[in-house]
Amino acid sequence: MSSRTIVEASHLSKCFKVYATPRQRFADWLHLPGGPRYHEFWALRDVSFGLQAGECLGIIGPNGAGKSTLLKLLTGVLSPTSGHLAMHGRVLSLLELGSDFSPELTGRENANESLQLLEVPRPLRVSYIDEIEAFAELGDFFDRPVKTYSSGMFVRLAFSLFSTMDPEVFLVDEALTVGDVRFAAKALGRIREMRARGTTLLFVSHDLEVVSQLCTRVVWVHAGQVQADGAPRAVTSAYLQFMLHGGATQLSEAADRQSTAADPAKSANLVPPRMELGRGWQPLEAYGGDVFRWADGVAEIVIKSQSSNVGDLVLELEPGPIAGQSAMTVCIDSGNSPLTHVQLGERQLVDVPLPASRNEDVLIRIWTPDTVQALAGDGRTLAFRLFRWGFSGLSQLESVEQLHAEEVQVANLSLAYEERASRNALARFTPVRGARARIVKVVTRNYLGDESVRFSTFDPLTIEVCVEATETVPGLVVGIELKDVFARSLYRARNDVQDEHLPKLLAGETVSMVFECARLRLGRGIYEITVGVGGEGRESEIWQIVERAWTFEVLALPEMPFHGTVDLECHYLGARTLALSVPVATGTTR
Repeated sequence: MSSRTIVEASHLSKCFKVYATPRQRFADWLHLPGGPRYHEFWALRDVSFGLQAGECLGIIGPNGAGKSTLLKLLTGVLSPTSGHLAMHGRVLSLLELGSDFSPELTGRENANESLQLLEVPRPLRVSYIDEIEAFAELGDFFDRPVKTYSSGMFVRLAFSLFSTMDPEVFLVDEALTVGDVRFAAKALGRIREMRARGTTLLFVSHDLEVVSQLCTRVVWVHAGQVQADGAPRAVTSAYLQFMLHGGATQLSEAADRQSTAADPAKSANLVPPRMELGRGWQPLEAYGGDVFRWADGVAEIVIKSQSSNVGDLVLELEPGPIAGQSAMTVCIDSGNSPLTHVQLGERQLVDVPLPASRNEDVLIRIWTPDTVQALAGDGRTLAFRLFRWGFSGLSQLESVEQLHAEEVQVANLSLAYEERASRNALARFTPVRGARARIVKVVTRNYLGDESVRFSTFDPLTIEVCVEATETVPGLVVGIELKDVFARSLYRARNDVQDEHLPKLLAGETVSMVFECARLRLGRGIYEITVGVGGEGRESEIWQIVERAWTFEVLALPEMPFHGTVDLECHYLGARTLALSVPVATGTTR
């Protein structure tokens, strides 16, 4: 994919003049004495970013934050008051759907006119219109005046038209939320295809789950200013807490942390922390002059505690062989910040965010959700390999030969890691002001009742949420949500939906809310649990939401394998021969 810059925005600002009455506006327009008679409203202030070909930038924020103003600047509908903007290539946008369509013309005629305006040669228009008609699925309405269209039909026509044109830059402003669910899913698939072909996308939406899955980067805008710019999970998580707390929140540690890349003169005096290998690593190997360690599906690294900060961890990784894929998805979780994803297509340097202050050991878990096949005649599942490691504040990387493999029990290390990560999540996602209760512990237990983070497919699993009341709670509501590593929601449950008798607590009391899964129908992978607590008012009274409150790993059973995330117990019953259909004879009879 090309690395050339497609969109360059530098210190963009937009100010509007707001008049109390039309008379004041007219007086200023005539330059009458006594002016100016307006006050300034800055819809945007000092917004800067750059986008490479194929990137997808999500823009989130509450209503009135300045999101649509930013997109209108990018499309040229508005001119910036100050700052610089450069767009390279053809830009198409879905901002105000149907605004360029003639209401008296049919969908086909409007599509043809739009193609003419875009200077599409006549011989190509027929094939383009056929593709637009097929994707929009408007049926007979494609040849009816657009004034008879519903808002969903406008979405279908406009999106089908512009996405078919393969623009260099494509801007979408909440348009997909107007259409039906089926078309929205189809449109998201088309957007992914456009990204793969090199189209740069800017996507405005209030659907944080779609933003997290679709975008490679997210900008959170509030009151016309950028509050956070970074990895989707980190930014959407900070924004969710901001909205939950009514504007009083702390940005995630990743947003606050400054770059620690040091110059060689300063880094020469820094003593790097000690790094050790946890579970999941194969013995040292050497080939072609390189020394490396293979990792299986899940591998762990321990950064020993130290006082000085020398930046983020840098690993030189290379993916293993994966059938039918050109790149491997690698998930990285330090338990201190939202999960990050890396597309590993070749031997490359991977940056692993670390907390700015490290007063205790940090365990980093790296794994791939992609299917890793065991090597023929070997039996090992070799997911990726590690060559060198170091820190962003230091100029030199060390060989994997220098790493010590920690001799600890796997279960103890994993459980201690998850307990620490859960404590970090509870400290980061604090209750709202005036909350009557707070979450104090989340844990998963196995069939023996012991705390555990590793299960096999079809094992029983219990999720326990401990809640402490800070005031009298007449009715306690606790909800859990299970997500995969791509933040896709797999399952939700709430005690008030399943039981009408809600726990009643006095100030200072603690209760353990238990959710039991008798048979875990999940495939191999790592799963996250988000937990929320509130009062009888349900959604109108939410006191705390803790994302990634706990994670657990599911190990596949070799003797009972299935493909996918969830086992639906769909069994093959065999083939059935159907009776031959004999056409009925017509015409004369004997």
